[in-house]
Order: sequence, then structure tokens, then C-alpha cells
Amino acid sequence: MKVVGKESPLPHEVDGLPGAGPLMYDAGTAADLLHISRASLYRLVAAGEIEHVRVGRRMLISRAAMENFIEVNSHTGRL
Repeated sequence: MKVVGKESPLPHEVDGLPGAGPLMYDAGTAADLLHISRASLYRLVAAGEIEHVRVGRRMLISRAAMENFIEVNSHTGRL
């Protein structure tokens, strides 16, 4: 049998590839990926700074929403 690739069992293992990984993440995983606390993530969602999707009581954050947040909040130049 020839192995042509492997699928990661962990949703946060994105291997640094654009477009790799799941489309949606739960709040805990999204916070981990953004290197912020869950409380900070919930504050950003409440402030409308990060888009989210509700499925029942569950809040999901898309990969695109996280990338957009990073792009909008990235700064260049002097501190």
C-alpha cells in the first residue's frame, strides 16, 4: 500500500499552508490559533471585530474571519 498523504486528526494543525485545515473552528481552537484567551475572543466577537456563525448554542469562527481580523489589525511602520 502506498501512502500519498496524511490527514491530521487535530483541527488546529494547519501545517502553515494557505487554505489547509477546517473551514470553521470552535471558540477554544480559534482563540488558540490567534494566541489570545477565549475571553478575549468573546469580547472581539461581541464588539463585532471577528465575524462568527451560531449553530444552536455553539459559536464557530471561520478561517476566513480570522484571516480578515489579522489583515485588518496588522500594522506596518514604526511603533
